[in-house]
Amino acid sequence: PSDHVSVSMAQPSSSSPDSQSRQQQFLQKAGQGIQDSDTVVVDVSAEFLGQTKAQYVATLAVATSDVSPKARLLFFAERNPAQSDRPQQAYAVAESFMPNVPHMNYMKAFNADPTSYFSAAVAFGE
Repeated sequence: PSDHVSVSMAQPSSSSPDSQSRQQQFLQKAGQGIQDSDTVVVDVSAEFLGQTKAQYVATLAVATSDVSPKARLLFFAERNPAQSDRPQQAYAVAESFMPNVPHMNYMKAFNADPTSYFSAAVAFGE
């Protein structure tokens, strides 16, 4: 299991609203190194037009697997408030390692190592 995660995995290729490249990047990075991963990406953006434009973007990707003990979450959010000319960002990465313990075979379950690990990193910036 990985004992260190880096928020650099959640730094997007683009912070534009509805960015296909960011969605593809998060889809690929979330499932990277997870055998037979089931990966989901949710991307939300909102723009408010007026004298000055306000823009909000968020992307979340989660990868899990029925065969791999590893799972990963990536998160990115950016806000460009109307009253500020400096965007603010948040990044988060979390990984877990939870071994698949056999439920139907008592001896294998008894001898299995169920030790699980969780690590996360969060960063904020302008």
